[in-house]
Amino acid sequence: MSDGKLSTAGADPTPDTPLTAGAMLKSARERSGLHIAALSASLKVPVAKLVALEADQFDLLPGAVFIRGLASSICRSLKIDAEPILRLLPGHPAALPAADLGAGIGDLRRPRLGGRPAPSVSKPTALTAAALLLCALALWWLPPVERIREVADQWLSALSTASSSRAAPEPAMLGVPSAVVQAPLPPAAAASNPGAPGTVADLLVFTTRESSWIGVTDAAGVVKLSRTMGRGETASAGGAMPLSVTVGRVDSTELLLRGQRVDLTPLSRNNVARLLVKENGIERTD
Repeated sequence: MSDGKLSTAGADPTPDTPLTAGAMLKSARERSGLHIAALSASLKVPVAKLVALEADQFDLLPGAVFIRGLASSICRSLKIDAEPILRLLPGHPAALPAADLGAGIGDLRRPRLGGRPAPSVSKPTALTAAALLLCALALWWLPPVERIREVADQWLSALSTASSSRAAPEPAMLGVPSAVVQAPLPPAAAASNPGAPGTVADLLVFTTRESSWIGVTDAAGVVKLSRTMGRGETASAGGAMPLSVTVGRVDSTELLLRGQRVDLTPLSRNNVARLLVKENGIERTD
């Protein structure tokens, strides 16, 4: 998703084009099957900043310290080596002009104050100052967790509404057969909330084999589940149907609907499933 200011330049490099730092990060994320919204929620960083970094649009980001810190966090999350990527980012010695690299540190002239050389700053002091600056930037630019969750929920709700408002394409156009899971509502579940038709508690049960982001929003727009689940976790959700469901990593997630396993593979695209759970079954919305 983009805010309209970001381009897609550098996102899909050709064999004749050198890989950029942003292209390498995007390629690693897509290979891991991690959706950018899930990465945003995990790192507590707005999606727009991740899109800007993957597009190498560094002028839209706060500065070199923030850019390198964010890239390092993404590499740790994806479990990849950060050094080749950091080498291509602003702030690395390789990015400095050749004239500056030609002179050794001992050849640099220190400015004089009052006819005497200016005092030098020790390396430990400089590292401490840089660490404090990085913390200050993180606190200044990163929004509170509550705000990130609110923005993510609004984004998912808007995406679900826009998808459901479009005319559904033919199955042949999607390249995946239209899948609908038919299952009558069990009497015990229907009686769990009398007087509220279409409302079922714990209708959906998610179990993750690896880290996967899960989002569930009911028909009233109330978020029932929105978080990144770790390996071996189980979570349930229900509410007024139809329920909008997003699964960030299909290959690592198992879904039970009324106790029956749902095959998410034909309902997904690029390892991400966006579903609409209705009274009479499930349909894909993207």
